[in-house]
Amino acid sequence: MLDLSKNAFTGEIPPNLFRYCETLRYVSLAENGFTGVIPDTLWSCTTLVGVNVALNSLQGTVPPKLGGLVHLEFLDVHRNKLSGAIPLQLALLSNVIYLDFSNNQLAGGIPPAIAALKLLNFVDFSNNPIGGSVPSEIGGLTALERMGLSNMSLQGNIPASLVNLTSLQNLDMSTNNLTGAIPPELGQIAAMQDLFLQNNSLNSTIPASLVSLLNLTGFNVSYNRLSGRIPTTNAFSRFDNSSYLGNSGLCGPPLSLRCELESSPEPRVHTDRRLLSVSALVAIAAAGFIALGVVIIALLSIWAMRKQNQQPKTEILVYESTPPSPDVNPIIGKLVLFNNTLPTRFEDWETGTKALLNKECLIGRGSLGTVYRATFDDGLSIAIKKLETLGRIKNAEEFESEMDNLGDVRHTNIVTLQGYYWSSSMQLMLSDHIANRTLASHLHQQPGAQTSLVWSRRFRIAIGIARGLSCLHHDLRPQVLHLNLSSMNILLDQSFEPKISDFGLMKLLPILDTYAASRKSLETRVYSAPELLGPQPSVTPKCDVYSYGMVLLELMTGRHPDSKPDGGPNALVELVIRTLESGNGPNCFDPKLTSFPESEVVQVLKLALVCTSQVASNRPTMGEAVQVLESIKPSGSWTSRSPSP
Repeated sequence: MLDLSKNAFTGEIPPNLFRYCETLRYVSLAENGFTGVIPDTLWSCTTLVGVNVALNSLQGTVPPKLGGLVHLEFLDVHRNKLSGAIPLQLALLSNVIYLDFSNNQLAGGIPPAIAALKLLNFVDFSNNPIGGSVPSEIGGLTALERMGLSNMSLQGNIPASLVNLTSLQNLDMSTNNLTGAIPPELGQIAAMQDLFLQNNSLNSTIPASLVSLLNLTGFNVSYNRLSGRIPTTNAFSRFDNSSYLGNSGLCGPPLSLRCELESSPEPRVHTDRRLLSVSALVAIAAAGFIALGVVIIALLSIWAMRKQNQQPKTEILVYESTPPSPDVNPIIGKLVLFNNTLPTRFEDWETGTKALLNKECLIGRGSLGTVYRATFDDGLSIAIKKLETLGRIKNAEEFESEMDNLGDVRHTNIVTLQGYYWSSSMQLMLSDHIANRTLASHLHQQPGAQTSLVWSRRFRIAIGIARGLSCLHHDLRPQVLHLNLSSMNILLDQSFEPKISDFGLMKLLPILDTYAASRKSLETRVYSAPELLGPQPSVTPKCDVYSYGMVLLELMTGRHPDSKPDGGPNALVELVIRTLESGNGPNCFDPKLTSFPESEVVQVLKLALVCTSQVASNRPTMGEAVQVLESIKPSGSWTSRSPSP
């Protein structure tokens, strides 16, 4: 065995290194700085069982001589600069189990002869300009469990022959130019856990047969040309709207676009028709007191008037209460919906919010208020936050201006604000309901969050949060700051894509001269930049950068920043610094993290330490943080990798 991995070697690989290799079985040169071509002498070592030259800067082609390694079981060349075609002689590796060619510059199509590899368990060609179509012969890889074909410029249809891959658990064909329908036969692959087909040009409907995939935990068909009703049974009840975005023809929950009923006549409209049940809104306000038994929800005599603005939003004026006498003014509130496809009928909202009397619908509490889940008859769910502080906001006009600004924010990694409600007695924010709980709940194994965060998911979360904050800081005018970021307000969708919530609410926070004092007693204090906690708080985007750095440390170490093994407010930062400086980086990694590239975790930790600098000017911008992360792991990297041999 020859293992030179994870060093700082540079230059070309010496050809003489493999001149005498009659008994050599394993070679690992991974995670170095090797350049040049892979020496021919390596491919002449016919006794080899495993070869790993990943994470270098190797060039040249994969030669036909590869086919002479008849005992080879493991080949990993990912993240190099290899070019040319995949050699047809690959089909001669009859014992191979694991092939990773991802993140290179390979072209020339997928050779159909690959079907001869009957023992192949894992194959990844992602992030190569390979082109061509997916050969139907690929259905002959009957032992395959994981297949990565993302970002490869593939064209044509998804072959129905994939039904023969009865052991397939993970299939990623995202970010290609695939057309045609999703084969209904995929619903017969009972082992399927992750199916990613986003960013293609697929049409037709989502096959009903896919609901038979009872083990499905990840599913994404966003940004295609699909139409029709979205399945909602079995595993599909768990996927949120991020799995379906960018398909204008799709309808039904979790999207807000409702499906047309072919035989349903238009309801008769009366002049006294009620468009919204405000008893629902009162139920939200009352829900916090139900445990005391002091509130009775009664039917209210209410009516509403709907008007359409020139802006793409719906406003509904509501009598929140009936005045006891003509001399007393009623409380009038206004519900504003940014998404015109949200329900506005009395029956919809009454059904959707009756469940708020059930304690199970309380899904979170924070420094700004309490969050409830409301579900409508058609299955659509939204999150409703009842605000408990208005900070510096004095009137409805200020509140409406703040909410309208936030309603324009659209980004994959930011929770979408769907609307708001204002009255003198109650203020609500309506947003997407993200069902997969918070980052904190997954990191610290809180009830209801049992799925492990493998390395690929953690990195996706890290770069997703950075991209969301970068959008708030750099892409919006006026700029939006968060100032309250923590693992508790980062939500995860079913694909573990992070969604930042509670953003842009600076004016709703306590007035700044009391902000530091109030934060000192809160759990989120440890995420706050030092300049925000001083006697004269300084508010800049670098405050969010500091909070992001603390979240990164928590994500990599599995430790809550409140953990203070050595005491002091920055104990976690100091712990990571000491551990890295001593050369014992893995000692501070999350013990639950397995099968990961150590160098990548260390680089993310180093970024986190720069972000948490005590001097704000030493911290990067969020745009720079995104660039650093993209250099660590190129965009589109597929799935967690098996450990090297």
